[in-house]
Amino acid sequence: MEYVGQIAFICGTIEERQRAKTYLKWLLKQRHGSVYVDDVRDREDVTIVPVPTHCVGYVTGNRGSSLRQVEEESGTFCFVEGGRGESEQLLIFGHNRADRDVAERMVNNLVNEKLRDEDRRRDDYDDYDRRDRYDDRDRGR
Repeated sequence: MEYVGQIAFICGTIEERQRAKTYLKWLLKQRHGSVYVDDVRDREDVTIVPVPTHCVGYVTGNRGSSLRQVEEESGTFCFVEGGRGESEQLLIFGHNRADRDVAERMVNNLVNEKLRDEDRRRDDYDDYDRRDRYDDRDRGR
């Protein structure tokens, strides 16, 4: 499936075109709410990546820009399935396992980047709390 402007062109074998139509239907449904894929674990064209709920916004990016970049660079189709708990499932679709592996590494890198940033901020805050306060100083007496 290739996009030219707002038009999606689908080509390939009958099976590939059917898969692309299914992906496109999910994409359109997602514009109106959460999408859940029935029997996702039975599919051979998917890699499931758990993403902590607080990292989803970072992974998807502004208006989905980060996720679109993952798709572009890996040749996959990705979306976040509706959340059910402390993590949400990012579904990476594509017929080629190697392409899905590339996308999975990219997504995991984004999650790790977000978690490192949170740790850095937490450490900075902790350091701030440990600094001497003016009232605690011995004023040379």
